[in-house]
Amino acid sequence: MIITEFKKKPKHLTALVFEGGDVLIDDEVLILSGLKVGDDVSESQLETLKYKSEFTRAKSKALWLLDRRDYPKKEMIGKLKPDFDYDAACEAVEFLCESGLIDDRRFAENYASDLVQFKSLSKKGVQFELTKKGIDRELAAEVADSLEIDAKQAIIQLIERKYRGCVGDEKGMRRMYAALVRKGYNYDDIRSAINEYTEEEL
Repeated sequence: MIITEFKKKPKHLTALVFEGGDVLIDDEVLILSGLKVGDDVSESQLETLKYKSEFTRAKSKALWLLDRRDYPKKEMIGKLKPDFDYDAACEAVEFLCESGLIDDRRFAENYASDLVQFKSLSKKGVQFELTKKGIDRELAAEVADSLEIDAKQAIIQLIERKYRGCVGDEKGMRRMYAALVRKGYNYDDIRSAINEYTEEEL
């Protein structure tokens, strides 16, 4: 296939124009390829260019996302998958993992700390949220287990802060129990915390 023209496109893309069609390639990849108008490009060369272009653009998008917040590996792949070739997206993410820019353990530890500080989740609740983010179950369990959480005291603080008006009201108590269970606390800890809290209030 003979390149008949280069057409500049938005978003750092260039169209390689052939008789009967064109192919969009990332500008950086095209420059490094050294191609020029009149060159004969084989199907395999074109496929390689397209893949390199997808990889480069997926990596750039991932870096743009990481500039805004941290991501675990699986979530980042999910972000890239709708816009890029899946294999190229996976390779781009793997490259960033090897570079240390994506690190599931670092993400899990930081996210777990935030879940405890801002959402008052239990260890079980933290583990569940980490797995939802795509963290491996074994790593999620390890990180959650390493947290220093006094379940009973955490529940008492939650009652004081959010559910004080529920104590002593049947409907309110049911709502409070349900909310605490959703945060991952077990019934024994909830019951013990409520008993201690009500005794202190009397």
